[in-house]
Amino acid sequence: MYNPVTNVVIAGGGSLSRVLFDSFDFNDIYNAKGFLDIIDHPYGATPHWIPQTYNINDNTLDNYIKNGLLKHFSAVLGVFNPKYRKEFVKKIGSERFILVLDGNIAAGSCINHGAVIMHGAYVMHNATIGKFAHIHTGSIIGHDAEICDYTAVGPGCVIGGGAVIGEGCAFGMNVSVLPKVKVAAGVTLGAGAVVTKDITEENITVVGCPAKKNEIK
Repeated sequence: MYNPVTNVVIAGGGSLSRVLFDSFDFNDIYNAKGFLDIIDHPYGATPHWIPQTYNINDNTLDNYIKNGLLKHFSAVLGVFNPKYRKEFVKKIGSERFILVLDGNIAAGSCINHGAVIMHGAYVMHNATIGKFAHIHTGSIIGHDAEICDYTAVGPGCVIGGGAVIGEGCAFGMNVSVLPKVKVAAGVTLGAGAVVTKDITEENITVVGCPAKKNEIK
């Protein structure tokens, strides 16, 4: 029997963290102890460290690290927004994160440090998943595709073979990217978008079928 990875905390306290927590509990591969939240609580509550929820602001987190209270824990990135993903990694320390391989992954693929491949996701041969990227349940990453660092791919997305997705992109549910299409860094793709040609402009939002820049302010 496979022994679960113990002493894992999930970085973040939102809905994605809860999904990861429940997935780990269901599959008995990773044993999550709770959540580590480095953002101040919106209601000003006192930061605390308990088995189910961690709400730790920046100063408190520094103290935990200095006092060695986190040394027995590994971290899994559980926030979807690419900006906050970077902040969590920087604050907690990239070396503390583990690689989560909970999906269906071809032997010829390359999965980099800190990435999360959730249960029910597929990564095909020769695909590359960047550092701290997230591939959600039901998503398919085609052969020879590249997902760059910190990009978060939502549930049910299909990335065609040879497609290249830039750093820090965020995919809503059921987005499709055609084979060999390139998407620039920082692009947000609305749910159900179908990307039929290269997106060259960075840090924009695209929606629709075929996907076009969202001009609504």
